[in-house]
Amino acid sequence: MRELKLIKYPKTYREPLGRILCGMLLYPIILMTAAFAIFALVYNIFHHVVNAFYSIGLVLLFANCIWLHYFSSFGERSLSKLIFYEERIVWRCFGFVPVKLKYKDIKYVGIATNDDSVSQNSIDFRGDGTAYIYMSIEPYPEKYRRKVTKLRTKKGFIKFKYTDGVAEALMDRLPSQKVEKVSGFYYHVKHIRAKEEQECAKEKLKRKRKREKRKREKEKKKAKRDM
Repeated sequence: MRELKLIKYPKTYREPLGRILCGMLLYPIILMTAAFAIFALVYNIFHHVVNAFYSIGLVLLFANCIWLHYFSSFGERSLSKLIFYEERIVWRCFGFVPVKLKYKDIKYVGIATNDDSVSQNSIDFRGDGTAYIYMSIEPYPEKYRRKVTKLRTKKGFIKFKYTDGVAEALMDRLPSQKVEKVSGFYYHVKHIRAKEEQECAKEKLKRKRKREKRKREKEKKKAKRDM
């Protein structure tokens, strides 16, 4: 096991999906377009019926954006961030009330998933898997077991997509007994990734040897033709 790197605070982590969407400016563009739809509806409904129907369609788009942001996990996954300070953790997301947890108040830290068919040790490499880290002052509610995306971040409870950085920050600031599940998952992930890297390296070596073998065979055939 390697030593954890020293974390410099405050340290901010963003959801994997959010890093992609915010980088593309897709989500703000959609919200601005939807906001314009309300203005278009008010203006056009009294002038052109056709344009009114068009505007209604844009309003439906706006309503869909509101639903995605506030009533599904998409809003949290796309615009939330987790900030680690010396004495507390702060969760922020556009349109939501910030949630603050002091390290001394955190009683439960663990790994939660969102799929009955996937074990608690499921690995999330691409950012679209099922592993979440949760921090809470109360036990994780059993009715949301394996349904973590249906459980919203709220006062006294924070959930965030699993990343090595978040795990390292928690392991750095909290007692080992509190982050036992997170640290176990963290080293399990490291082991799985190292194993996959080894297998990938072996596969690359095999392909390289096959290419070299084919090259030698071609050179032998060419030498025979030249004789």
